[in-house]
Amino acid sequence: MSEDVVVVKRNELYPKKPTVKEDECPDIPIRELPGENVECVGRSLSDDVIAITNYRLCLFRKSRIVINVPVRLIESVTQCDSQELLFNCKHAASFRVAFANTEKAQKWLVQVNGKTAAPTSHKELFAYSHWAWAKDLESLSQGHLQLVANNHVANGRHVIKTRSRLESENQFYSITNEYQRLGFSGSSAWKMTDINSDYRLCKSYPKLHIVPQTVSSKDLEETAKFRSSGRFPSIVWRHQGNGVVLARCSQPLLGWFSWRSNQDEEMLKAISDACLRDQKHILSMRQVRGETCSDSEANRAPRLLIVDARSYSAAVANRTKGGGCECKEYYANSDIKFMNLPNIHAVRKSFQSVCNLCTLSADASSWLSSVESSQWLQYVSQTMQAAGQVVKALHRDCRPVLVHCSDGWDRTPQLTSLAEIMLDPFYRTVPGFIVLVEREWLSFGHKFGSRCGHKVGDADSTQRCPVFLQWLDCIHQLLLQFPTAFGFNEAFLMKLAVHTYSCLYGTFLYNCAQEREQQKETTLPVWSLLSNDNVRFANLLYKESNQVTASKRT
Repeated sequence: MSEDVVVVKRNELYPKKPTVKEDECPDIPIRELPGENVECVGRSLSDDVIAITNYRLCLFRKSRIVINVPVRLIESVTQCDSQELLFNCKHAASFRVAFANTEKAQKWLVQVNGKTAAPTSHKELFAYSHWAWAKDLESLSQGHLQLVANNHVANGRHVIKTRSRLESENQFYSITNEYQRLGFSGSSAWKMTDINSDYRLCKSYPKLHIVPQTVSSKDLEETAKFRSSGRFPSIVWRHQGNGVVLARCSQPLLGWFSWRSNQDEEMLKAISDACLRDQKHILSMRQVRGETCSDSEANRAPRLLIVDARSYSAAVANRTKGGGCECKEYYANSDIKFMNLPNIHAVRKSFQSVCNLCTLSADASSWLSSVESSQWLQYVSQTMQAAGQVVKALHRDCRPVLVHCSDGWDRTPQLTSLAEIMLDPFYRTVPGFIVLVEREWLSFGHKFGSRCGHKVGDADSTQRCPVFLQWLDCIHQLLLQFPTAFGFNEAFLMKLAVHTYSCLYGTFLYNCAQEREQQKETTLPVWSLLSNDNVRFANLLYKESNQVTASKRT
């Protein structure tokens, strides 16, 4: 007895809802994206047409769109008075819409709040219906998805080129390419390990890692047990001029009893020893080329600098929860510096103050002082100065650096990626910037789902924080200070900020690489838009240079 087989198109999994119109509302001149449908249309007090779709909120004035905001970009909607709604967005923008009466205002308040609430299913995230309808309609235009060069879309079929068995299906980032570009493959001091291929060692880490050649798998397993969430020290960048490296991890699990781990201590020592071995290799290569080298160079292992993004008091307070910081007495040939950076709760409070300021008129007598009291610019400055300390240690002092905070997924990627973009001109190009974000933020598990409010079933607002947005502000400050050093412009950063929250693309929907891998349904990456050779995102002043772009205030 054979069973019936039912063929279902992708778009049938995401059916469109009928449009609800208020009385005498005209058809709106909106060009719907694949998978998008207008769900409700009404009028504002000024007779503008307001419409909400399963992706965005639009306001039309005389058939011209004046507001076009993804609904997931809206942080909150409040009723200012009986007839007016105030919309606050997650990237600090705000706008107001007045309605003819209280009943209409409340109706639209309910409509928008329903769209901005924490999703209960991934089907509520527009990125999935957008992809499904686009594939079935075969409407992936080259202007929107320039992936032909990577054979991502061919003849209406989804084609992926995998680089290795253990690398995720990612057209924009490959750890093996970076391993070679940064010169790890040319040195016997380092190796790539697949110890986390099944995410057993650390669920929030990528599969492949770069570690010292002398460190065994057993040592890594023991080290992971001594680090919060199993986030063991992993090498992410190498200075090709002097051989020192940048590594990242989470806090050690000392607790009140000052526990210690021989394997963890040896791991950090192995990083310094591997740098010495690498430096000797670089020195020998210079001598082969006939360059003059000092006899004192590469005689002993450089001192490892441990950069703790927290304050000393915060690190000690974490011992009550089983965490803590490295004891200098236990870790030979190393120093530790505390950067006093604020935690996510302080950053969230600061950003909320900035958002509140954006709803007010710019009264010259108090507005600037209010900006200062929000501490947002102070926090941005502190982050840039801390990254400058990392740059100084790596570039001028020729010392390896290990960066961590508490869990290693918020302040840690801020510092590592800022330092790398200051040091390495490749990351200041569009392809390099994509690699940087893919590795430091996505592969190493910044919790985009929780921090941006995208995670299904997660309504905990205390875990939301604009950590990535703060980092983009730091990049913007560098762009202002070094206007010819970057291949992209302010529009590029603004577009990335918007689509961090928009849910049009699937890049920032999840907390780690494992979660993305477990989600079988496909979405578009945001880089399909931003990686295009689009003059809107190009910095016309860009001049390729090996200049170190450390902030002028560091």
